[in-house]
Order: sequence, then structure tokens, then C-alpha cells
Amino acid sequence: MKNRTLAVTLGTAVITTAIGLGVNPASAAPCDKTQVVTVPYTWTLSQTTGPGKNNISVFQENNGPIGNTTSGNGVLNGGFNIDKIFNPPINFCQQLDPLPQNVTLNITGILDGIYANTTLGGTLQGAIIETYTKSDASIDLLPAFPQQIQGTGSGDFSWTNTANKAVGIGFIPYTGTLNVSTKFGFGSGTLGNLIRLLSQLRISGSLIQPTTVNIRYTLPVPEPTSTLSLLAIGTLGAASTIKRKLKPSQSTEKETTKVS
Repeated sequence: MKNRTLAVTLGTAVITTAIGLGVNPASAAPCDKTQVVTVPYTWTLSQTTGPGKNNISVFQENNGPIGNTTSGNGVLNGGFNIDKIFNPPINFCQQLDPLPQNVTLNITGILDGIYANTTLGGTLQGAIIETYTKSDASIDLLPAFPQQIQGTGSGDFSWTNTANKAVGIGFIPYTGTLNVSTKFGFGSGTLGNLIRLLSQLRISGSLIQPTTVNIRYTLPVPEPTSTLSLLAIGTLGAASTIKRKLKPSQSTEKETTKVS
């Protein structure tokens, strides 16, 4: 009886001590106490690459005769893949921030090239003879490119188009076309009498900052069970020691009763 009373007393002491230490001796709900953590949500971008995927080029050469025309074209087919890197906690209590739904994709298209034309324009028997090199291109995600037209001479050209587009996770396809043409004029008689044209169309993309957003979560704070464990171990040790000390007195009580 004394042992049971002592155990109850010591158990009460453990609970009282635990409460005094700010620890709930019962099984508390997981989210009674929380802490805030941040998890990065990062957008990623990749693009199909290679000839016909993110760039095309067309070459034309015209060696006459007068009025002769040549033409060529190329087709661009590819796309941008938008994805994310995000590893949210599994056992969170609450998500404090909404997940981003889109990011800004900056798209850049470049039409450029070089040309050489040694023929001349003019009139022949009242007819107008023209000579030129022409390049025109289009990409469906971008505004129209202005047609690049050059006459006699040589040089290079370049035109850049850009556009911003709000995109979410997924594949963003694009298509483009590049057309070139030449027309042979009067031969100058001194420079080889030829027309050459190399034209290129390229497309690239980049994500506009910010590409990383921090998402806040609340997580449960682990219970400090080690304190209770130490108290419980100490209580068991004390109870065992007292029990051993009580055994001789219990024997004496039994002997006294027997004699009387």
C-alpha cells in the first residue's frame, strides 16, 4: 500500500515538474507549436536546340543571266520547356504563401546575314531591269520582321525582335519561316557577275527575374521528450531504491505479528 502511494506521489511529481518546464505531458496535437521555414520555388527553362530547332540558315547563289531569279526557304520548329524545382515539406501545418502560377519568358529572334551583288540595275530597251537580294522571316511568338532588301554592293544586315510572354509550367511551341530570293541584273563585267546571299534566323529565350520565390510553411515543433524521459528514469530509480529499503521493515512487521 505504501509502495502504491509512493508511486502515485512520484508520478504526480513528474507531471508537475513537466508542466513547470513548459512541456505538455499528454500527447499534444502536432501543430500546437509551430515554426516557420521557407522553401525556394525556382522556375527553370530549357529549349530544343539544333538546326531546324532553334536556328535555320538559307544560302542562295545567282550567276545569271539577266533577269534570272533564285529562291530558297527554311522552316523553324521547336519550343521552350518551362518547369520548376520545388521540394515542399511533407508534414507541414500550413502553407502561408500561394504558389506562383506563371513567370515571364523573354523571347528573342534574330534575322541576320551577309550578301554580295556585283550586278547593276538599269533599263534595257525601255524595260526596267532590277537586281536585289531579299530576306524575310517570321516567328509566331514574335512581331513580324521587316523584309531585308539590298541592291548592288555587299555587306551584312541584322534585325532583332523581342517579346515577353507570361507562361506557366509546360511546353511552349514555336514555328518560324525564312525566305530568301535574288534577282540578277546587268553584269558589271569586272567583278565576276554574281549574287550571293546567306541569311539566318535564330530564336532564344530567357526567364525574367525573379525566377525564385520563397514559399513559407509552418512546421510542428518536436516535443522535448528527452526531459520527460530523464524524469521518468529518475523516478523509477528512486522507487526501486525505496522499495529495497522497505523490505526489511516489512519482514519485521510480519515477525512481530506472528509472535503476538
